[in-house]
Amino acid sequence: MSRETFSRFGGGEPVDSGKEATFVSPREVATAARATEMARPLVLSASRTRDMVHRTPGLLAEVLSGKRRCRWGPYAPEGVVDPGVLHSVVLWTKAPGNLLAHESLRSVLERLALDHRVNVALQLTVTGLGGSFVEPGIPRWQEVADTTARLLETSWLDPRAITLRFDPFLLLETPCGHRFGNLDPAVFRTVLEPFLRLGIARVVTSRADAVRYPRVLDRVAAVGLRWVAVGERAAESFCRDMDTWCLEQGATFSVCCEPPVPGLSDRWGCIDAGHLNPLVPGRAGATSWSHNRLGKQRPACRCSYSKDIGYTTGAARCFSGGFGCLYCYAQGRARAPGVSKLRAEVLEFDRDPVSFLADRGQHPGLWMNRGGLRG
Repeated sequence: MSRETFSRFGGGEPVDSGKEATFVSPREVATAARATEMARPLVLSASRTRDMVHRTPGLLAEVLSGKRRCRWGPYAPEGVVDPGVLHSVVLWTKAPGNLLAHESLRSVLERLALDHRVNVALQLTVTGLGGSFVEPGIPRWQEVADTTARLLETSWLDPRAITLRFDPFLLLETPCGHRFGNLDPAVFRTVLEPFLRLGIARVVTSRADAVRYPRVLDRVAAVGLRWVAVGERAAESFCRDMDTWCLEQGATFSVCCEPPVPGLSDRWGCIDAGHLNPLVPGRAGATSWSHNRLGKQRPACRCSYSKDIGYTTGAARCFSGGFGCLYCYAQGRARAPGVSKLRAEVLEFDRDPVSFLADRGQHPGLWMNRGGLRG
C-alpha cells in the first residue's frame, strides 16, 4: 500500500503516519471528526423543555455557577458546568423578569459575561397570548417589552443576542363557535414592534403542532376549546406576510420546523453557531454541526449542537407552578392548572369577546371571528 495523505472527512483511506501506511475505516473517521467538534466551546441551552428562568431561577443560577450538578439530557450522566468551556448560554423564556429580579441569577449571568466572556443569549417568546386562557400565568407582551428594555440597560446582554419567538401561532374554537388565535398580521406587528425598536433583529415562528403531539388536543378540550388545524396554504401565507414585514423593519425572519415553507424554513436554526460565534470575537467558535448530527431533535430542526440542562433534577415544569401554556409539548400528559377557572374564562369570552379582551389589555385581533382560515 502506498503512502498517501488522509483527508479527515474522507474514509477508508490509507494514512501516512511516517511509517507503514495504516487503513482508517469510515467509522473511525466519523468518530474522530465528532470528537473534534464536541471539543469545541460549548453552547448551553436552558431550556427548550423547561422555562427555568421563570420556574426555577435559583436552580438555574446554581447550575450555571457550578454549584449544582446538572444533566444534559433525559438519559445523560450528570456533570458540572465549567465556565471556561462555555461559548454561549442560551436562555429560553416567556417571562424574563427573573433575569433582573432574582439577584443570584442576575449576578451569575453578569459574571459569566464580564469575567469569562461567555455570550448570554435569549430566546424570548412573545405570542400575544400571554395572560389569556391559552397562556395562563404568562405575562402580557407589554410587560415583557418593558422588562426587555430594562434588561438591555445592563452590561451583559446585547440586543443582537436576542431572538424573538412568535411561537407558536394557532387557532382555537370556543363552545359558541368563536375563533381565538394569533394569526392576525396586526397582532404580530403590534406585539413585535416595541421589541424591534430596541434593536432586536431576529424573529422566528412556528405553527403549533397537535399532529406530532396529540396529547395537546386533550389538554385543550379539557378547558372547553376545540383545536382548529391551520392548513398549509394559510400557514405559508401568514409566514410570508410576517417575513415581508420583518424585512421592512430591518429584521431577519425564519420558520422553526412547522410549517415547511421554502426559503423560510431553511434560513437558520434557533440556536445557530453562525449567529452566536460573531458575538464573541477573538474566541474559538462553537461547532456549526447540526444538533441532529451530534444529538437528536425533531427531523426538521436546523439548530447547531448544544447541551440542554432542562433535565436537571429539580427543573420543574411550568404547570407545577400554577402557570403554563395549553399547547406546550413538554408538559407530557399533564392537565393545565386551574382547569375550572380556565373553562370559566372561555365561557366569559364567549359571552362578550370584545369586552373580555379589552378588560385584560389583550389585542382585539385575537378574536378571529371570520369563519376561520382556509388552506
